[in-house]
Amino acid sequence: GINAEYMGGKLRVKGQALKVQIGKYEHQLKQREDMGEVLHAIDFDQLKIENQQFQERIDQKNKELVKLKLTTGNTVQNMNALTERLNRFSAEQTWLRKEIRQREDHLKKLGEDITTVRQEKDRAESKNTQLRLQHEAVKVPKVEDYIQQKAEMFELQKAAANWKRKVEIAEGQRGIVLQQKKALKASSSRWRQ
Repeated sequence: GINAEYMGGKLRVKGQALKVQIGKYEHQLKQREDMGEVLHAIDFDQLKIENQQFQERIDQKNKELVKLKLTTGNTVQNMNALTERLNRFSAEQTWLRKEIRQREDHLKKLGEDITTVRQEKDRAESKNTQLRLQHEAVKVPKVEDYIQQKAEMFELQKAAANWKRKVEIAEGQRGIVLQQKKALKASSSRWRQ
């Protein structure tokens, strides 16, 4: 762009200088004619030849100027298209990074949930084992104690099964999020290329 404008400016200045020179010659010619000075045919022919040469140079420079203007226009169009693509990729990269960060946060939370659920499951199993041992240690329990222990054992077994199911669900979700994260990272690395 800048080179084309600079060259165009130089060509315009040269063209102007040549026009001024032609004007000077034409003025000198007119002065000579006005003063009654007779021009030799050779001088006149020489002036016509020089005039023709100057005109050809002006035409050539004008053609070069038109070419430079076209090249500059194409370059600007290409730059604008590339800038637009770059902006689109930048926006997409920002979105992908945000998405990955959210998935990582979700994954971390799921990991914490799994740990909590496992701890609660372990406590429930421990209590269940303790109750079972107590139950076996008692030779002849009272009917009410037996019924109460049986009910507690049933509740604890239900709770343990429930926690076990929660762990399975949390681990399943964690697996899905890990796959999504891996896909997002792969997608993100493709865009950087």
